[in-house]
Amino acid sequence: MAQPNTAQDVMRCDLCETVIAQMYCEFCHVKLCKGCIGEHVSSDLTKPHTLTGFYERRSSPVLPKCSLHNKKTCEIHCKECDSPLCADCVISHQQRTHEFQNIMDIYKSKQKEIEKNLEYLENTLCLKCEKIASEVKTEKENLDKEYSKLKTAISEHGEDWHNAINILVNNMKSKVYEMKTQHLQAVSERGTEIDKLIQAVHQTITDINDISGSNDISKSLLFKPSLEHLQKIPPKISAVLPTFSPKPISEDQLSPWFGSLSSLSITPEQNTDSNSIIQKDERCQMVDDLSSINMKSTQKSREAASSPVIKQLLDEPQTVTTIHTGNENLYSVACLSDEEIWTCDNSSTMKLFSINQGSRLKSITTKSQNAPTDIAVTNSGDLVYTDFWDKTVNIVKNEEIQMVIRLQN
Repeated sequence: MAQPNTAQDVMRCDLCETVIAQMYCEFCHVKLCKGCIGEHVSSDLTKPHTLTGFYERRSSPVLPKCSLHNKKTCEIHCKECDSPLCADCVISHQQRTHEFQNIMDIYKSKQKEIEKNLEYLENTLCLKCEKIASEVKTEKENLDKEYSKLKTAISEHGEDWHNAINILVNNMKSKVYEMKTQHLQAVSERGTEIDKLIQAVHQTITDINDISGSNDISKSLLFKPSLEHLQKIPPKISAVLPTFSPKPISEDQLSPWFGSLSSLSITPEQNTDSNSIIQKDERCQMVDDLSSINMKSTQKSREAASSPVIKQLLDEPQTVTTIHTGNENLYSVACLSDEEIWTCDNSSTMKLFSINQGSRLKSITTKSQNAPTDIAVTNSGDLVYTDFWDKTVNIVKNEEIQMVIRLQN
């Protein structure tokens, strides 16, 4: 009865499966006891059996087993079928015009290719990747330093702006103080003249009371009523107080003056490694794929460049300024620029106002003397308005009104 092999058991003969293996056939990769050697060799005399001691056996290639003919080893390779064949398979393929190769020749060729790949991976690609990994680590460590320098430069420039604004504010406050001093001096001078006039009036009243209550006729005869010099009251000072007109502050207005921050550009460099083992057709396929990706990226970049800039709206609207337009019922407002707006109401007049000053700059009356239904401004700055009553769309060029469309029915 055959003894089963266990993990702790010795290596036994593959034929009798009982006796400890003492020999090894390196061609068939079979473990043999001395009693089974003759049976194994005589079973297939066409094979070059090479027997050696079991513990002196060398690592020789293990031929693949045939999937069709059990326990048959494949020694031939069919190029057309790209599959290994045993002797029985070769006989069945003899009627076909297939080209056969010794499987060991293919094995040796493949081994050379594998060794070449292994050498490239160990001596070139692995070292290169490790070098790149070290460079990436250094680059990541330097990122904090470089971006910290960038933020420091922006902060220092911001401090310069704060200092410049403080100087501007202080200069403006000094001008306000000078105007206040000048105004106060003018008011004080008028007050001094009024005080002198009051003293003169009181003195005149005292003198007249003295004459009136005296029995001395000579004082009455000498009295000459002259009040003209007392009626010269200092004129009232009419002063227009200075006003401060702050300009609206927005990021879009400040950014061009503060400075610009260039965009981040990350472009992978093209790998030109001449020692690469990638086959030519694979490289061509990769280039085609990359070209397709680059083309799609370029198209997306062009589309992004041609698309309008998207600006984020404020969470809550802010009042920039208040303008007294004089309109009874404000119909519409159209922005000509950041500083000027057109307005219209239920009258026939359209008005252009300055946002900062709040003053009216221009007025245009509709051609039909009807109230415009709505207004707009073209890219070139021309005013456009619609007239509901005569069914027209009109444009104002150089203060001349031209009809663009007249609707029918």
